[in-house]
Amino acid sequence: MTLSSQEMTKYLLVAAAFSLSVLGWASVDTLIGRSTSDWATAIGAFSLVAIVFLCASLIFRERKSRAILVFSVFLPSLFFSPSLAHLAFVFFSGFMLFRGMGKVEEDMNLRLKLSLKKSMGAGVFAFSFSIALLIASAYYTHIRFSSWEDLVPRFTLAQGSGDALLWAMGTVYPELGKIRKDGMTVDSFLHGMIASKKAADEGPVFTPLSPNGDMPEDELLLSKEAELSLGRLQMSRLAGRAVSGDEKVSDVLGEAFRHKIVALVSGDKAKEDLPAGVFPFFLSLLLFVTVLSLSSLLQWVWISGAALFMGLLIRSGVFSVERIQTEREVLR
Repeated sequence: MTLSSQEMTKYLLVAAAFSLSVLGWASVDTLIGRSTSDWATAIGAFSLVAIVFLCASLIFRERKSRAILVFSVFLPSLFFSPSLAHLAFVFFSGFMLFRGMGKVEEDMNLRLKLSLKKSMGAGVFAFSFSIALLIASAYYTHIRFSSWEDLVPRFTLAQGSGDALLWAMGTVYPELGKIRKDGMTVDSFLHGMIASKKAADEGPVFTPLSPNGDMPEDELLLSKEAELSLGRLQMSRLAGRAVSGDEKVSDVLGEAFRHKIVALVSGDKAKEDLPAGVFPFFLSLLLFVTVLSLSSLLQWVWISGAALFMGLLIRSGVFSVERIQTEREVLR
């Protein structure tokens, strides 16, 4: 029996989804075991899986073919994190992904003019949420019986978080994005804060003046240095180490975030007051939020990649866009 080009494309998408999923889950398992923060391979693999999923959502109309694709994405994770709890999350995530594919089809059917990007946007969150949930579940499966001594040093997720935080906030507050883009140092940041504060101050300020009416130069320098020292001291308390002023603001923010989390996990009071099982769950929850946030930033990259691939399939004649007559209900 000869397969049509459309059927061949569907088989290739399922095979690609399974192969890339195995690579992605193997990368996650290696990263969890080695307690490293180099997630480039895993991000690349799951990004390609996301593109395959979005393309399949557009062309897979049978429920059976959708189910096969869904489990080809998630079942490989069981090979690396075999547990009943993780199996339950696999089925829940599979259901969400299946519903996500249905939402893509529903959006396509409701539109009079075909818009692949907008239709894929209806189901992309289901993929982001499901992947983040299963990665967090695999992480929890691995660390749930870990000792305190293993939990604290392995927490390296916050490395580079300051740069990511400034990048995200820079989309809303351009001045914060400028700090990241310019690689602003702590001293430069503090100088700007001091200047802004002085400009905003109102009312007369009584200071010793020189004969010509200006503050003496040596006292002016001492005043600025005192304010800088105070600012460095406050940044040092946040980061949990001494800050000289030459460090990048993004690096200090990342260290401050990590310092607060590690202090929470390793504190003696926390050990005494909270059960040991809380912190593996807390770290897994933090990983879930981190992965979900990152995937949310990558969603439009995935949608653009899938739209480009579908455009190539349409141009090559594998699929076509046709016009059909339709009826719709309106309220008059």
